Amino acid sequence: MNSYTQSYGNATYTVDDTLWAVFAQDDFHLRHDFTLNLGLRYEQQTFTDARKDLAPRIGFVYKVAGSGDTVIRGGFGIYYSQVVDNAQANYALSGPTGFFNFTSQAGQVGFPATVAGAPLPAIPPAAQVPVRSLYLRPGRSAYYNQFFPTSVLVGYPDALLNPYAEQWTIGVQHEIARNWLASVDYVGSHSLRVVRPLDVDAPASVARSITASGTQSVRTAQAANCTRPLWIAFYAQRGQTCDPARATNPQPAYAQILSDVNNGYGFYHALNTNLSHRFDDRFLMLASYTWSHTTNNVDPDVPGQNPNDPNVTGRPEYGNAIFDQRHRFVLSGFFTAPGKVMLGGIATVASGLPYNLTTGANNFGDPGATSDRPLINGAIVGRNTGRGSAIYEVSPMIERPFSLGSERVRMTLRAEAFNVFNHPNFAGFNGVFGNGSTPPVGANGQPLIGQPLVGITNQLPARSLQFQASVAF
Repeated sequence: MNSYTQSYGNATYTVDDTLWAVFAQDDFHLRHDFTLNLGLRYEQQTFTDARKDLAPRIGFVYKVAGSGDTVIRGGFGIYYSQVVDNAQANYALSGPTGFFNFTSQAGQVGFPATVAGAPLPAIPPAAQVPVRSLYLRPGRSAYYNQFFPTSVLVGYPDALLNPYAEQWTIGVQHEIARNWLASVDYVGSHSLRVVRPLDVDAPASVARSITASGTQSVRTAQAANCTRPLWIAFYAQRGQTCDPARATNPQPAYAQILSDVNNGYGFYHALNTNLSHRFDDRFLMLASYTWSHTTNNVDPDVPGQNPNDPNVTGRPEYGNAIFDQRHRFVLSGFFTAPGKVMLGGIATVASGLPYNLTTGANNFGDPGATSDRPLINGAIVGRNTGRGSAIYEVSPMIERPFSLGSERVRMTLRAEAFNVFNHPNFAGFNGVFGNGSTPPVGANGQPLIGQPLVGITNQLPARSLQFQASVAF
């Protein structure tokens, strides 16, 4: 045996959470053609520290007098989101008393003479304890101060709050001709207090450059650690300075210290247009076009979306959301052919989705991160500046009812095909620009960046068939 690893710390945790809400709403018919809706909601999630989550709602419907069938609708509301309870796993398992591994090599302190019997009861006092990364629960300075001074952390939050969104809409619906109905709606949303993990003991910012060898500069993890506020305070207390070559001992116990902060925000703007027409009882058509733009400074639940610099998470990180789709056109309808056969389906044409550009290297020097964005033309590129290929999909259906002995018992057979032409639609693309001044190319001489990625998480569903038989009586 050349290496020995043993786990220490607390590997269990519990979560206590209660969600409750009170809501009041009423309609006020101020005139025969104008209705006002007012509502107020108060809600609470005991897992978080938010206690003032009031959510007012207002809406109205106005039927324009003398205009035939023209209706104007609008509204505004605030909507709170739940923080995932299992965030407690990060706080408990990756906290100062959480779960971690200790490894020693043959001949080092802590390497056991035999693995027979019970594991070591504790890390040997003379052993070098590994430098750990932590994940802190916001608003717990009084507890964490027994392990290190939280006052030196930068941006460690006083509380864990629920995210919320301000949403508004205004729209007009008008019957432009008999059986022709058109509508135009504007929808807006402003997301605030979005929860994101952030290093609150982040290394100091570092200027990036292209080196003489044509590669983008890289700071070592140890050099980055030496600029962490907690490390600076650790060595200052001893009258020492941090040595990037690890010549200075002892090492501080912690490196990266993450916490959930509520500094994420985003905007959504969309213009939805719809046109529907019923030619007769046998033929219906609906055409819909949406222009939208979604921007934010962090994409929740997207791996590899760490900020380029943890010290700068505002405007420089603000850009296209990973799910931003500017244009989307959908045509749907059905036609009842002779013999009670119904033919219909949906056709979709949409613009491609964004993807993030990265160097694939740890330029900043934070542990394990390879999501740093490249330096191009003297500036760090913005988030999600790549744009994938367009999306096309046609999904037809056919349906026919049958009588089973009497009109009271009917069976309906239905067949559907999704993406019937099996067009390859991708949601994931290679965003690795590389750590040089230009992106790498493949064997065919074409750039590898922007190439579609394979796998079910990167490709939208291929062609699939579905059959259904239902009986009504």
